[in-house]
Amino acid sequence: MKKNDVLSCPECKTLHTVQLSPAAYLFCRHCHEFIGAHNLPPILRSDKFPDDWSFIQYGSAGKYKEHDFKIIGRVRLQLRNDYKNFWTAEYKNGELLWIVESFGSFGVFSGSWLDFQGNHKNLRAGKSIDIGALEKIFGEYVEKCEAIQYAGEIGPWRYFSPTFFLVQAGIANAVALFTVRGNEQIQFMFGEKMTIEQLHFTNILQWDEWK
Repeated sequence: MKKNDVLSCPECKTLHTVQLSPAAYLFCRHCHEFIGAHNLPPILRSDKFPDDWSFIQYGSAGKYKEHDFKIIGRVRLQLRNDYKNFWTAEYKNGELLWIVESFGSFGVFSGSWLDFQGNHKNLRAGKSIDIGALEKIFGEYVEKCEAIQYAGEIGPWRYFSPTFFLVQAGIANAVALFTVRGNEQIQFMFGEKMTIEQLHFTNILQWDEWK
């Protein structure tokens, strides 16, 4: 798949235009059927998304570092005591931007996942974690992924079954997320914490539960 390719969902026939350059995976945003992948094997169809408190939706837009982005996909993790939405955004005419959100808290990550070369025993709350040339950060929590759903166009993603742990670490406005499963190579993303005001969201869901 490459940018501007138009693919049809094999199940509901909805047309999808590829927006990343290149995209990693494409799932129908309506029925969640697998449509295609970039040099990767087919993935099982996603289950239906459960409700959560996110106001972001497919087609929401915003601005990050003076450049516009648009939400084109989503991976949702149901953790034991939390949830996280990994929103895929098309940024700077085809670049990948991850916007990770939970209960109104945001982290923004660009690029792909990196291999973690540090001590895996430090991937827990309160421990200092060395991520190479970047500054040390501190573990905040470890959560088991108990369910996962995905739809739309998403970037590189490793696990499509709930058999891994997510570790969050941070310091000041920096944040890192790690995926851990058994003895497999640990991967992480490094980004920055952001507020909703800093991201200038438009075309979002309007909640009225408290009106």
